[in-house]
Amino acid sequence: MGFNEEELTYIKIATSGFLKFGARKKIAGWLKPLAKKLEELKTLSATERDKELKEILNLYTAARQEEVRKGARNHGHAGWAAAAACESWVQEILGGNEQSIKRVEIIIFELIRRG
Repeated sequence: MGFNEEELTYIKIATSGFLKFGARKKIAGWLKPLAKKLEELKTLSATERDKELKEILNLYTAARQEEVRKGARNHGHAGWAAAAACESWVQEILGGNEQSIKRVEIIIFELIRRG
């Protein structure tokens, strides 16, 4: 299991349960538009696609860091988990192989369905 898959698994576990509905909804709310954007990027050349992905990654990294500055301390924090889930997905697309991306996307689409 790679780092991104592990992070997403921690997020999934930390946001399980009745009291974490708001976190699940927020995570899905961030992942759905990202899924749409990633689908649109498939039409670009590999160079253009990677450039766009790196810009998107920087946005989610900044969002996750901002949540830490606001006090997020664990995988169950809604804002941090939403940004980190998006960040992990984009990182895996940029640096993973076909199999690792598929494993990550299984978790991603489960996180979307749970929201």
